Amino acid sequence: MEQAGGIALVALRRIQAHLHNEPTDFCAASELGFALKALGNQQLAARAHLHAQVMRPALRLTCGQRLIDGGSTFGRDEPNATHLTQAAATLRAVLSAASFSGVAAQKRLGLSVVRSPPTGDTFFSYRLKDEAVLALGRDKQPQGLLFLLFLLGRAVPSPLLEATLGMEILHCLLSHGLLVRHTLDSTLLLAPVQIYPLDLPWPSSDAGTPVTLLVATDWEVESLLPARQLVMPIGDDSLQLALGVPSEAVAGKHVLDLCCGSGVQGLAAALRGANTVLGVDVNPRCVRFTRFNAALNALSTGMVRAVEGSCYSPLRGDGGGPEQLFDIILANPPFVAVPQIALPPCMVGDSGPALYASGGCDGTEVLQEIIGLAATALAPSGCLLCVTELPNIRVAHHWLPMLPQPQHALEIFIVYNPRHRQSAAQYAAYRASERAGASPYLWAAALDAAGIRDIGFGFVIARRAEGNVDET
Repeated sequence: MEQAGGIALVALRRIQAHLHNEPTDFCAASELGFALKALGNQQLAARAHLHAQVMRPALRLTCGQRLIDGGSTFGRDEPNATHLTQAAATLRAVLSAASFSGVAAQKRLGLSVVRSPPTGDTFFSYRLKDEAVLALGRDKQPQGLLFLLFLLGRAVPSPLLEATLGMEILHCLLSHGLLVRHTLDSTLLLAPVQIYPLDLPWPSSDAGTPVTLLVATDWEVESLLPARQLVMPIGDDSLQLALGVPSEAVAGKHVLDLCCGSGVQGLAAALRGANTVLGVDVNPRCVRFTRFNAALNALSTGMVRAVEGSCYSPLRGDGGGPEQLFDIILANPPFVAVPQIALPPCMVGDSGPALYASGGCDGTEVLQEIIGLAATALAPSGCLLCVTELPNIRVAHHWLPMLPQPQHALEIFIVYNPRHRQSAAQYAAYRASERAGASPYLWAAALDAAGIRDIGFGFVIARRAEGNVDET
């Protein structure tokens, strides 16, 4: 049987042998960095990426995030609340003055503004497209350069930023850790986080004008930060959940955002008129980002709060029950089915799968807690909306209602597109390819042993019902 981690070890040895003969091969040096990080050696991985950017200076413009640790605001150590609030206010003023919006970015990049908004990773991929970079930097105006920095992830020369933004603004961005200098070239500046501009299509102000929600996330790239603690970039699941609830449904309501990540779902609800929003995440870095993003959008701590904890645990009072009931629960839980046996032995702790992704062996570890205890946190006739992957999704309507539901029952509905379904073997191959050193064969075998034949993507919608509910 194939040993998990063998792929990474074999790749490591091949790359090392190649670099011994071709020490200037920057591609091989980058691949070595990925293999070393998969094996848990963060320090040597950083040195490999550093070597690649020494050999190929052009990589410093597109891959500089691999050599940074988040800076003073977004690094491993959490800043105090005053620093976080001041940094958010500084960035909000700079981006607002430049009309930093999703529509503006899509138009400047030649993307359709009619279809669904691009994901954060889609914007990030444009850093490698010379035409897009030239289109944003050609006029040397603040908006284009800010898109390059905060949306595409390109490094920008410091003299150009000083001439465009002014010395005072540039100094503020640097002093608040909103920009950092490249490790190899101090004249190049990088954004330690991506700022995703989500244009909410519904009128959300007295003037009836749409509002752009600014959301800071980590970049979709390996960096010096532990992969396990990263804050998920804005993906299709986040967008569908954030945009899937109409304004009239959240206006004046109390909203709970479980597994909040960057806070995008709850913050979108707040800008569309929710009374209060509480974000909960087991990852303290996500709590920090949600608080930063609330301040970035000028939302008060009285309206938006974020706390650390697992699902409903922070809500429990002295008597064990929730201290508050919510009209709406939004949830984007970790839903990737990740059998531990398929991962390299070193992929544990900070080197393990990202907290925002891994949903246990069958992907439902967190989902079961969210569904099973939802009725205890929902107000009468309250609603849960959850975006997730489901094993054996075609029969999920049979086993989801069977989860223990204390006090009150739930009416549960599952909505999915049959085209968004993969066989267990296809799913295992795809997910294993995302994690260096993972074994697709062991992954598929573990899914088969758990009785999983296919996995699909969809929505779970649940409503608290009084009295008995027919679960058929």
